[in-house]
Amino acid sequence: ASDDALFSDVVDFVTAVPDFLRWVGADWTQAGRSLWAGGMVLGMATQQSNQPPPEGEQLAACFLPAAELRHLTAHQPPVAGLSGSRVWLLVNKQSGPLYVLKQLPAAVPPTQIAWTHGLACHLTAAGLKQVPLPLPPLAVAGDEQPIGHFAVDAAGQYWQCLPYFAGEPIADPQPEDVLAAVTCLAELHQAAAGFRTAMPFTRQTGWRLRISQLGRLRRERLARPPAGLAGPAGTPSGAWQRLLRVRGEAATCMAPVDFQNLATRLDCRGFPSVVQPVLRDCWWSHVLFDHTKQRRTASGIIDLDAAGIDTPAVDLARLLGSWQLEAADPSPLLAARWPQAVERYREICQPAGDFPADIQVLHDTAVICGLDRWCHWLFSECRVFPDLDRVTARMEALLRALPAAIDRLQRL
Repeated sequence: ASDDALFSDVVDFVTAVPDFLRWVGADWTQAGRSLWAGGMVLGMATQQSNQPPPEGEQLAACFLPAAELRHLTAHQPPVAGLSGSRVWLLVNKQSGPLYVLKQLPAAVPPTQIAWTHGLACHLTAAGLKQVPLPLPPLAVAGDEQPIGHFAVDAAGQYWQCLPYFAGEPIADPQPEDVLAAVTCLAELHQAAAGFRTAMPFTRQTGWRLRISQLGRLRRERLARPPAGLAGPAGTPSGAWQRLLRVRGEAATCMAPVDFQNLATRLDCRGFPSVVQPVLRDCWWSHVLFDHTKQRRTASGIIDLDAAGIDTPAVDLARLLGSWQLEAADPSPLLAARWPQAVERYREICQPAGDFPADIQVLHDTAVICGLDRWCHWLFSECRVFPDLDRVTARMEALLRALPAAIDRLQRL
C-alpha cells in the first residue's frame, strides 16, 4: 500500500475460462453516458428469446460495432479482484481475448476519468506501446459528446473498454525482470512529463497524505472491531480470527512508536518538489511480462485509474515495495535488493536528491499506512471484501515488513 493509491488495492491476474486466457480486474470510477446509447442494436451471440442479453454484451455494444460483436462472447473471470468490482472478458473463439470491460471506481468524477484517459492518449502518441488505450464509446445521433471514454449501465455504474494485453505478472521476479519493468516505468515517466493538461482538481501528494495519516495514528491508533462483532455476515470464523491476529500484532509492534514525532521529523525532512503525472498505483500485478520472447520483456503496464500529479518516486517505491512484500525476507533496502534497476531508473530519468533514500522512506511509511488503512476499512467502515483470505494475506505481508520499516524510520 502507498498514498491514496494505497487505498485502491484491487487488480489481480487470474486464469480465465480457457487456461490460456489471462484477465485483469481493477477498481475503477464513475463518469457518464447512457449505456443503451439510443437503443443501439446488440450483436454479440444473441439468442432468440425475450431475455435481455448478459451485462457484458450490453456494455460491449456501447463500444464495438455489431459486425465485430457477432464474433465475440462475454465471459466473467472466475475470481474477482480484492474490491469485487465487475469485469468482463470479450473473447473471439478463433483468436482468443480481445477486450476487457472494467467497472470504474465510484468515487472518481467524470472529469478525473477524462484526465486519466487523456494521459493514456498522450502516452500512446509518445510511442509507449505498453499502456492500453481506452476505446471511445460509439457515437449515437442526439447524444452529447462524452468527456471521457466510458459508458454507464442501467444501475448508474460506469465502465470502460480496453484492448486486452497478453502477458502475465510475476510475483517473484528475477533481477532481469525487475530491470525490464523499471526501464519501462522510467520511459513512461519520461513521456508522461510532457502531458501538460491540468488536473480537474488538486489533491495531496502521497508524501503529504502519509504525514497526515501518521499524525492521525498518534491520536487514534489502529482501528479495532466494535465489541462483539464477529465479522460480516457469512465470514468464516477462521478468516476473521486471522484478521484479528494481524491487527493485534501490528498494534503491539506500533505501540512504542511516537507517531507525532515521526510525522514532524518526516515533514521537516522534506521531499523532492518536482511533480508530474504518475501512476500512483504501480503494483507488481499491474506489470505484464511477455514469455514468448527469448528475453522476457515488460509487455504492459495496466490500470491507470489512480494516476495523478505526484513525485515519480511514488511509482518506483510502490512497484519495488510490492515485490518486496512478496519476498521471504522483506527487510532489505529496495536499492540494495535491486541495485541495477534503481540505477537504470536514475540513468534514464535523472531524479533529484537522494533517490534511493526517497523511495525507501516512501515504502516504509506505506507499510505502516497500509496496515492502518486496511484496519480502518475492515473495522471502522465495516467494508465487505469478496475474498477475505487474500485481504488477510496482504495484511500479513505488510505485518512481516513492519518491524524493519519502523526501525529504519526511527533512525532517520
